[in-house]
Amino acid sequence: MKFVQGGSTGLVQQKVKSYPQKRKPTEYYYIDVKDSIKSKSDIELVLIAGGINFHTFEEDARLMNKEFGHKIHDQGGYAPYNMTSFRKSLREVMIRKIKSRDIKYALVDIVDSQKMIREIVDSSDKDLIGLKF
Repeated sequence: MKFVQGGSTGLVQQKVKSYPQKRKPTEYYYIDVKDSIKSKSDIELVLIAGGINFHTFEEDARLMNKEFGHKIHDQGGYAPYNMTSFRKSLREVMIRKIKSRDIKYALVDIVDSQKMIREIVDSSDKDLIGLKF
């Protein structure tokens, strides 16, 4: 006789049902920032700082994948959207590549890490620079 921990003998183990979890409105913050910037100008690509990376989302992620070969991901299933990421240390290199392809862009960086305030610090549309989120 073999004892198995976690179940009664003679019963069929049932799989746990996986219900979709409700997403918090804050999880869509990046998408809201992207959409807000695009509504103000004819920007094609919005790069947003988060942690040690810059990220692009949804249609911008597809553009980064198509133009530069960046891998599209969803943070291992934790993000409710598709995205691409690159290290902040590659910022200048990426901006040069984006400019060389005449892609209209906005770069949103964290200017106050205590209050998590982000600001457009570089853009092909100079009127957007200084806009805060």
